[in-house]
Amino acid sequence: MLFARSYASRATVLVVLGLAALGVGTVWAVGPDSRPTTRDPARFADEISRFAEWDRKNSFPKDAILFVGSSSIRMWPTRESFPRWPVINRGFGGSHICDVNHYFKQVVEPYRAKVIVFYAGDNDIADGATPEQVRDDFAAFVRLVRAGQRETPIVFLSIKPSPSRWAHWPQM
Repeated sequence: MLFARSYASRATVLVVLGLAALGVGTVWAVGPDSRPTTRDPARFADEISRFAEWDRKNSFPKDAILFVGSSSIRMWPTRESFPRWPVINRGFGGSHICDVNHYFKQVVEPYRAKVIVFYAGDNDIADGATPEQVRDDFAAFVRLVRAGQRETPIVFLSIKPSPSRWAHWPQM
């Protein structure tokens, strides 16, 4: 039975990784401590409150794939894209990685996800963060996840090229 659960878990991770790679690409990252946010995360308070309100009125699936990050996650029809798996989408548009970290207890921790799919970073770079700051903020996210879910796979979707942000592509 342990082998079957382990195999199913590995198979789920491999499928998610494969599908994510088709859409954007994946990168694994680690790094030192995160920088403090230079923008006020309170700008997302209403959106985060809507997530909490939805959670109070509805049940969320157990052992789900949690999609979290900026508008590329928010606008991705994750339920339709992954119809065979339970998914939770907690993307909030315009966010930086440090914003996701700030709201970690609301947008990641409650769900005890089987896999976390993370996309953010292009807003950070466009607003002046360095690639090292993006790396460090993602490393802080990983530490937050690992503090409560040591074995949960994290899929980091790499920053995608965008015509409106092409000038930032070398840093991305």
